[in-house]
Amino acid sequence: MTGSTGGTADVRALMIDSVARRTGADPAEVDPRVPFLSLGLSSRDAVSLCGELESRLGRPVPALLPWRYPTIDSLAAHLGDSSDPTPSAPSGTPVEHHTPTETPANTPPRNGAP
Repeated sequence: MTGSTGGTADVRALMIDSVARRTGADPAEVDPRVPFLSLGLSSRDAVSLCGELESRLGRPVPALLPWRYPTIDSLAAHLGDSSDPTPSAPSGTPVEHHTPTETPANTPPRNGAP
């Protein structure tokens, strides 16, 4: 699959094999609906998985994706259906915008106090 975009089923199969190798499980025992952490992957394993996917798919796979899409099924669906693996807010989901506010560290002294 190197250099190909891969469909959802291809990406899912690749991820199941990769998770099985990393955890020592039989691929048939890897439930793609279970979160990566529950499957026994550490955060380091998840980053490594992204690197492997990037090499195999021939396109960027940001290391934050396993946290945005925490199961094999959800990540495979995203990568298999998307030419841009950068996460975006699902439609209808409000995007939070934060504006700087005064905090004790940057609040000016009041009443002449230091």
